[in-house]
Amino acid sequence: MRSLHWRLLPAELPRWSQPCRACGHRELAPTTRFRVNSNRASHDVWLLYECVRCGAPSKRSLLRRVREHGPSLARYRANDADAAALWALQLGRGARVPWQVVGPLSEGPGDFHVHIEQPYPCRVRADQLIARTLGCSRSRVRSAWGSGVVPIEPKSAPRDIVPATSEWALRVDEEGRLTVPVPGRS
Repeated sequence: MRSLHWRLLPAELPRWSQPCRACGHRELAPTTRFRVNSNRASHDVWLLYECVRCGAPSKRSLLRRVREHGPSLARYRANDADAAALWALQLGRGARVPWQVVGPLSEGPGDFHVHIEQPYPCRVRADQLIARTLGCSRSRVRSAWGSGVVPIEPKSAPRDIVPATSEWALRVDEEGRLTVPVPGRS
C-alpha cells in the first residue's frame, strides 16, 4: 500500500460584508496583518481588512482591553499569518470556504494509505473531499464507503466533516477513480 499526504487548505478566507470607508463597496478581504494598541497594561487587537475594490484598510475588533503580557500578544505584533487565517475563519463562521488539496493525488491504480492534515477548519464533508479530489460522484463515494472500500480512521460517516487529522485507505482504478467492488466478484 502506497502512502499519500494531503493538506486540506482554504483557497480563500471568508470576506467581511461591511461598507468600505473610502468607496462604500461592501466586500472586505482579510489581510495577514494586525493592529495592536496598548495603553499601559491594557491592550486592544484588531485584524486588518482591505476593500477588494479600492484597497482601503479597515479594522475588525478581536480583543478589547485585555491585560495580558509577554508572548500572548507576540503573534499579533509579529503579524502571524496563521493567527490571521484562524481569526478570519472564526469571524467568518457559517460562510462557505473554498478549499483545495495540496499534495500528490494518486500515482496510478492501486491501494493507497492517505494521511489528511487540515491546519485550518475548512468544514469539508468527507464525501465531498474524496469525490472532488478523485473526480467521481458523491454517490459513488457513499457506495464505496458502505462496501468497506474506504476505511476511515477515526470511524465516521461519509457526510461527516473531515477532522483536523485523519487516516484513510482508498482503492483507485486505472482512470484514477475510486473503485467500488462489483457484488459477487472479488
